[in-house]
Amino acid sequence: MGVYVTVQLGKLSLHQTEASQPVEPLPELTAQQIADEISTEENFQIQITKLEEQLNHMKPNLAAITEYRKKVSLLSKGALTRKIGEQSCIAAYAW
Repeated sequence: MGVYVTVQLGKLSLHQTEASQPVEPLPELTAQQIADEISTEENFQIQITKLEEQLNHMKPNLAAITEYRKKVSLLSKGALTRKIGEQSCIAAYAW
């Protein structure tokens, strides 16, 4: 960490106000802990970028989604039931 940043951080302090709880001292992080946090955040940003790229390249099968919604609608209306023997059961679909 640079000298300027260290000096500026050294000037920071917490002040208690009337409505606040007692002030706990700020934890002091080592340069390694700060570097690790920055590295972790950069890794998350890289992952987010990769996933967004994958998402942009995906082409969902809209016909399959439409068919699924149609089956759900029919099922909710009871149109997919059939009698087997004396019991009524719901027709099974692989979706």
